[in-house]
Amino acid sequence: MAEESRSGENGTVSAAPPRGFDPARSPLLTDLYQLNMMQAYLDRGMTGEAVFEFFARKLPPGRGFLVAAGLDQVLAFLENLRFEPAEITVRQGDTIRLRIRNAGRLLHELVIGSEEELARHAALMRANPDMAHEAPYMAHVNPGQAGEIVWQFSRAGTFKYGCLVPGHFEAGMVGTIKVVSR
Repeated sequence: MAEESRSGENGTVSAAPPRGFDPARSPLLTDLYQLNMMQAYLDRGMTGEAVFEFFARKLPPGRGFLVAAGLDQVLAFLENLRFEPAEITVRQGDTIRLRIRNAGRLLHELVIGSEEELARHAALMRANPDMAHEAPYMAHVNPGQAGEIVWQFSRAGTFKYGCLVPGHFEAGMVGTIKVVSR
């Protein structure tokens, strides 16, 4: 790969990859592009607002994270990956209707289970993101739509509900159901 450097008031930004850098295994490509574009804007005296799209490729094997910088809209999106309410309390034996309204722009789902069951299911979804599945304890809700689950809690304990669309559960889209004894 050819080396390209630009000098600016704040120093030099190099577009050359470091020695041993493997682009297929690095989550930092987006950041390098954004930093180079930022330097080019500054070099040309462009100080107005600039918008860069966020695009995440499939993470390379063995990578469980993505680092990105300067992405206010992405952070706002991630901060809104939540269920409201985050905690529900019911009595053992109660049958409840959970209504799920998806006000976002992405598919979401609500799956009820133990923390361990949801973690296993989330891992399965990450490995098979296009997996089709249906069960009485889950609802898939398209953007702008609503869905529901009717469920009877036959035993006391603490359960979880979460969105297992890859990345959503890990970002905190999870809640707690406390089932108290009668």
